[in-house]
Amino acid sequence: MHLPSVPVWRRGKSDYALTPLASALLMILQSVQGALAQDEFDMAALETSGPKMSVDLSQFANPGSQMPGAYHVTIFVNHQQVDARILVFIQNGQGQLTPVVTPQLLKQWGVKVDAIATLPGAGEIKNIPAYIPDSQVRLDYSQLRLDLTIPQANLDTTAQGSVNPALWDDGIPALLVGYDFNGSNTWREDDQSGHEDNYFLNLHSGLNAGAWRLRNYSTWTYSKSPEPANPSSDFLAQDAFIRSSTKTENRWHSLNTFLQRDVQPIQGLLTLGDATTPTDVYDGFSFRGAQLASNDEMIPDSLRNFAPTVRGIAASNATVTIRQNNSVIYQKQVPAGPFAITDLYPNNTNGDLQVTVKESDGQEHSFIQPFSSVAIMQREGHLKYSVTGGKYRSNSSGKEPYFTQMSLIYGLPHDLTLYGGTQFSNSYKNGLGGIGVTLADWGAVSIDGAYSSAQLTTGEQKNGESYRVQYSKSMLSTGSTLTLAAYRFSSKGYYSFQDAADLSPHADTESDTFDVHHNKRSRWQASLSQSLPTGWGTFYINGYQQDYWGESGDERNLAIGYSNSWQGITYSFNYNFTGSPGSENDHQAALSVNVPLDRWLRNAYVGYTVNSNRHGDAIQQMSLYGTALKANNLSYSIMQGYQNHKESGTSGNATINYIGSAGEVSGGYNYDANSHQINYGLQGSIIAHQHGITLSQALNQDIQSIALVRSPGLDGVNIENGTGLRTDWRGYAVVPYLTPYRETTVRLDTSTLADNADVENNTARVVPTAGAVVLADFKTHIGARVLMHLQHSGSALPFGATATLVSDTTVSGIVNDNGDVYLTGMPLEGELIVQWDTGKTHQCHASYRLPEQSLKTVGVLEMATRCQ
Repeated sequence: MHLPSVPVWRRGKSDYALTPLASALLMILQSVQGALAQDEFDMAALETSGPKMSVDLSQFANPGSQMPGAYHVTIFVNHQQVDARILVFIQNGQGQLTPVVTPQLLKQWGVKVDAIATLPGAGEIKNIPAYIPDSQVRLDYSQLRLDLTIPQANLDTTAQGSVNPALWDDGIPALLVGYDFNGSNTWREDDQSGHEDNYFLNLHSGLNAGAWRLRNYSTWTYSKSPEPANPSSDFLAQDAFIRSSTKTENRWHSLNTFLQRDVQPIQGLLTLGDATTPTDVYDGFSFRGAQLASNDEMIPDSLRNFAPTVRGIAASNATVTIRQNNSVIYQKQVPAGPFAITDLYPNNTNGDLQVTVKESDGQEHSFIQPFSSVAIMQREGHLKYSVTGGKYRSNSSGKEPYFTQMSLIYGLPHDLTLYGGTQFSNSYKNGLGGIGVTLADWGAVSIDGAYSSAQLTTGEQKNGESYRVQYSKSMLSTGSTLTLAAYRFSSKGYYSFQDAADLSPHADTESDTFDVHHNKRSRWQASLSQSLPTGWGTFYINGYQQDYWGESGDERNLAIGYSNSWQGITYSFNYNFTGSPGSENDHQAALSVNVPLDRWLRNAYVGYTVNSNRHGDAIQQMSLYGTALKANNLSYSIMQGYQNHKESGTSGNATINYIGSAGEVSGGYNYDANSHQINYGLQGSIIAHQHGITLSQALNQDIQSIALVRSPGLDGVNIENGTGLRTDWRGYAVVPYLTPYRETTVRLDTSTLADNADVENNTARVVPTAGAVVLADFKTHIGARVLMHLQHSGSALPFGATATLVSDTTVSGIVNDNGDVYLTGMPLEGELIVQWDTGKTHQCHASYRLPEQSLKTVGVLEMATRCQ
């Protein structure tokens, strides 16, 4: 009597299936777990016909039992990954594998070796529970995962979110190029002399070799705008005038080029080349030289670099340009209404941002976005340092002196922080000292004073003092975040190093004279966001004011906003005020309402916005926008507007944006009474590595850590770590925006695997260092799914025999009671080795060849072959 020929164990995407006889075998094996390891089951009792064969299944008699040897495993201590390495495993008294470790390894994994008296000082430890009471060791062979359970009292205390430095991965050698291009072509209704073209390209390039990172950040700006047309009726003359009167700007600008690597023993970052100074003690500025500074990214739960949200209101379809230190660092087209730019990556983490909004009619209005660090505080016992030397890089016509700057911040007991710094050059000296105090539930405040001595380009010697108070508070329980409240007062003779150096060598212009005799006097700024009680929404307020010695009036900027939602309908109010001496104050306000359309159109919304300014100009807009496709990686927007002034009339725009694994593309069209414009953009990156070239989504400005997915043969498989991520035709993809020195799990979506593809494990854990390209390697099996009937000496092979592909030992299966074995990932031809005992006399070899079309066959291919 023969049982049905169903495979004993199906691997891959198919459901697992057991024959009744196999089920009985597993039940018997489970029932003997508590018996002696030497207990055996007579396999001959299962043979229903043919010669009796002895099958050795001892390695399956106990859970976790495998052949002893060296295995590359991932080590977890109390469910926290601490290492990944090759360990030697031996069998313990229960026949299970147990690792051979050393006290040095246990200490590296966080065990208090010195506090455990039973642990030897050196040598091998073959039985961890014998030395550490109440500990457990478990090997998951299928995942090659070693779990150690250690009592908390025997472990070092680590900060939440910390990762063992032994896991930090410098990644593979790679060449990286990230690009962000956007352009526009504008035709103005009152201008017959041509159209205006604007193009902007951000180019971020890098080279990785071990721990070293070579980086360059460059921009390209191109603009072409015509002069007013010649009123002549002669067409040829007018055409010649247009060509001769076109104004063109074409400029490449290399902002930064530097070589960088981390210095792990001192938690530092070494930078050689163009960079910016730290911004916690002094205001940051650009330099060319060398710098060794603390790298807070290595410290668990530390504050990340702060990037501001730039908010404003556009009166029409406008272009927003953001400059820092006179360099363009951001440019983007925005529709009419309030805008918030959240993807900004400044050169410095300190230094005001100049925001310019160019409207569709060519008019421009600007405002200053204050940008500074929060209150200066450090945890007790932690030292933050920086040493910088080199040449100052001026973005004006000023001097570029050589300088040295040092700063120290140290955390003391009782929630105190001391900090200070010095700056030296041939014509400038500065000393600063301060103290930071934690105010318990009331936040933190830092107070410092600085003294400067500057010899100006006019030959004047200026000495003065400056005092600063900074306060910050984040109250999660109340939803309130006071990012920064700061006030600075400087005496008439105080000049910062940057202000003194930026003065022109020849103060022969009105601007230069103003800079020499009208230095900064006082400045305050504040940024507050508050979540109100449930149902009442949130609001924010940002304010800035600065004045100068010898000059009446203030520079001012104020932004206020409120937002809330009701039954899925969201609404917000925004107000902006900008004022500066000698110019007219600017007031703008906007109201927005957005209604979801999920009942009729998935992930779609209809919106209404009204904007107005101090002159009574108002524009109303209705829009339809949303996302489409399965992964929501296609976004669209259609808007129609009307302005109350007759000469302005109607306006509108339409945009579309697609995010794919190889990049992002966008396009749009907008018009109003003054102009009509088309705009377009392209973002992405190119990664060249030892395995080839891979296209990717856009990288950030610093080309931070990324993961290179390597899954040979798995084309078009979705990756769950981001929108639009999927493997290319070779099985490669890039996962951007990883957090350095933190563990990230890269996960493949196995539901998108092809029918002839299989992956052993769909997850890979990576811990990149700063700027690293780490490899997320997946073991794949590409080939046919085969149910093979094996015969040996005229009869079926015995139940329980193991069949393994010679060219890839990970492809294996167990023969069922009818001589069938189910295998996945089978190449077109190959050789199987079948073994049913430990001796070489109890094995045979079977060669096979599959039809060419079998790799494309959906389902299981059945075939028979002879094992000799």
